[in-house]
Amino acid sequence: MTILATHALTARAGDFELGPIDLSLAAGDYLVLLGPSGGGKTTLLNVLAGLLLMQAGELVLGGEAANEMATQRRNIGYVRQSAALFPHLSVEQNIRFGQRYVSADRAAREKTFAQMVELTGTAALLERRIGKLSGGEARRVALARALVTSPKVLLLDEPLSMLDPLARRAMLEAIAHVHDELGTATIHVTHDQAEAWMLPCRCTVMREGRLLQIGTPEALRDRPAHTFVAEFMGGRNIYPARFTPCDGGAIADV
Repeated sequence: MTILATHALTARAGDFELGPIDLSLAAGDYLVLLGPSGGGKTTLLNVLAGLLLMQAGELVLGGEAANEMATQRRNIGYVRQSAALFPHLSVEQNIRFGQRYVSADRAAREKTFAQMVELTGTAALLERRIGKLSGGEARRVALARALVTSPKVLLLDEPLSMLDPLARRAMLEAIAHVHDELGTATIHVTHDQAEAWMLPCRCTVMREGRLLQIGTPEALRDRPAHTFVAEFMGGRNIYPARFTPCDGGAIADV
């Protein structure tokens, strides 16, 4: 079942032009969005979440047209690079914050809260103030807050950035565990291709507001469709060539 789809989606953020973007995400999909800084990765997440208006094209969420759908109606969980926790609230209050928009009864909300706290390993942090959390702990809290609304789609913007190596590995393991348990369709933004190799995922490389290629990490490394994709995935022996078909067809430069 297709959970999220875009067709020729375009948007602007200042002078930056995004798109056109054609993208499809099914239930259980995990897509790693790779690319250099300034390529449009976060801009795309903001458009999907409804934080930035799209100019043209089509966005479909759960089979429903979502071009002008309000952010709170999209049922998208968004973990920002900065975690963006509320400093005046406790960890528990931060995690529960999104549940005010969920139309489930109290028992159902409590069951979901307990499940997400367990999955993200935040049970021991519930009474803490936000200022007392480490970087890795803050990301776990932000992840729990995003999941407690049972989102259709989870957006992760550089979830491992600015963490030390041990915290990065622990956070990546937590993300993978959550996905294994819940199967929430996920888009994970990073500029570090090593993260893609550690996850069972598809990848897409983004540059200057456009998606260049989508496939497994192995496919992007071994069969790049673009010189930039080859270079970004670690290709070093890249040479221009000219291909002449045996049947005398058109000559192609590659």
